[in-house]
Amino acid sequence: MRVQTDHKTISPKKILKILQRYDIGKRPLSVLLGWGEQTVSRYLEGHIPTYAYSKKLNKIYDDPAYYYELLKNNRGRLHSQLTYDKSRKATEKLLGVEKDENSAINKITAYILNKGGAEITPLMLQKTLYYIQGFYLAFYKKTLIDEDCEAWVHGPVYKSIYYQYSDYQYNIIDSIGDIEDIEFSDRAKVLIDSVVRYFCCYSGKILEKFTHQEEPWLIARKDLLAGTPSNEIISTESMRVFFEKVMKQHDMSTPSDIKKYAEKLFNEAVLM
Repeated sequence: MRVQTDHKTISPKKILKILQRYDIGKRPLSVLLGWGEQTVSRYLEGHIPTYAYSKKLNKIYDDPAYYYELLKNNRGRLHSQLTYDKSRKATEKLLGVEKDENSAINKITAYILNKGGAEITPLMLQKTLYYIQGFYLAFYKKTLIDEDCEAWVHGPVYKSIYYQYSDYQYNIIDSIGDIEDIEFSDRAKVLIDSVVRYFCCYSGKILEKFTHQEEPWLIARKDLLAGTPSNEIISTESMRVFFEKVMKQHDMSTPSDIKKYAEKLFNEAVLM
């Protein structure tokens, strides 16, 4: 048996940790990666992976987000939905984005998807959540969403929601069942309904353009080039300050006045 001497070659010990970390078997991992079914088993027995295969396995070992994208994009290769679900759950735990049905952001998301009266894509959903948080901060001086917003390339993103609905890509998200037990204050419902009504009439790409012109995203991104990835936090303070200015500029007294700002952004986007 050949002895492993190349420091770039992944060890059987690290491969075993991959299987444990992502709760996936040897054969399913091989199939997921588009390799022969016995490939990972052979590596565990001491066969030396090629440089390219070692590089991929090391990347998987180091980066749960990278593995998550591989799992999601290649799920059709797996023979069992249970295998996919188990590995996805383990990966989401590593990423810290396990779904908590009782969290405010998941309750708001469920409400938007089931009661919003709009066909929502993941990109639209992210921007809708951002505007809900921003205007709630401005009107009521407190947060409604219990999660940090990040300044990604395509605008503000709430990471847990991104991972939950990323399988939909650019498609419309399905409603998610009975939400009769979801309760909000009257003022929260009014504000959420107003944001959905006046922003979800535009496509996700239009909403992305809106957010790219606004201070909270620009401040968090600083001097990054347009396509440079980032997970910088959009601070709630920058959102509060910005949306309070928006309120004053558009003489907003109730959430229904959000319409003025949405229409202004759309007219500006058309001219860009």
